[in-house]
Amino acid sequence: MQIFLSFCLKIWPLYIYIIMGYFGGRLFKIDRQSIASLLFYFIVPFVFFNVALNVKIQPCYLFLPLICFILCISLCFIYLYFAGKLWKDGKANLIAFAAGTGNTGYFGFPLALMLFDEHQVGIYMLGNIGFSLYDYTVGAYIITRGTYTKKQALHKVMRLPMIYAFILGLTLNYLGFKLPSEVSHFAQHLRGAYIVLGMMIIGLALANLEAYKIDYKFLACFLSAKFLAAPMIVLSIITLDQNVMHIFEGNEFIYKIMILLSIVPPAANTVVFATLNKCHPEQAAAAVLAGTVLGMVYVPAMVTWLI
Repeated sequence: MQIFLSFCLKIWPLYIYIIMGYFGGRLFKIDRQSIASLLFYFIVPFVFFNVALNVKIQPCYLFLPLICFILCISLCFIYLYFAGKLWKDGKANLIAFAAGTGNTGYFGFPLALMLFDEHQVGIYMLGNIGFSLYDYTVGAYIITRGTYTKKQALHKVMRLPMIYAFILGLTLNYLGFKLPSEVSHFAQHLRGAYIVLGMMIIGLALANLEAYKIDYKFLACFLSAKFLAAPMIVLSIITLDQNVMHIFEGNEFIYKIMILLSIVPPAANTVVFATLNKCHPEQAAAAVLAGTVLGMVYVPAMVTWLI
């Protein structure tokens, strides 16, 4: 219980950022579209370029982003199939996108800093790349298909700079390139901006809600992916690896990283993508808020139990 309460206290600043975003939107009419674009096209690419450039890669570590990417795609298409039978107005695409991702960056990254050492945080971010690749490829395509044609959706996906920044970072990492210390300090500042603005996006989106009309069927379907399906599948993968595959044998801390990646609340990126693509952003914000509030108890409980 002491560990649970201690961890609850450590994550409260993340919720303060949401509140700041809400009042910033309500009182000062801060434009969420501009913040979303700033994150997508400038801050996120540089943050993941820096991670790809500095991570120390061992062969078995490369399986982690691959496993995460496959997990995301599987959840996405499972929920797209079932949600598609209930909604025909883009909500199915929104739920499918949200099912395959999680707040592994804006929310999970600070948690990783609390739980793991510097090397393990780097491996966490490598796993996070699997989620991010899903966000900006398959996930982006699925949610844009709720609003755009196939050709338009593919065009929007190919314009996302994070993909190219990640590839460039890995290439320079392989060649042994290092950033000057001054640039590294700049990268640390951007990492903080990435966390703060990412959480504030949720509050900014909520500030534009005219009424809090809860669609309980939509909410239940939305949240079941993150709080039920994802952890169950990850625990099954861990059991399979421990008893059959032995991919991460000798690196069991990766199991804890996988668990953390699977138990974070719904992704704030869901609100960003829904906003950019005009795909029910208010519904997305309300569902993400509900998941983030639920995460105040759920995440510390799961960390105490499993990590």
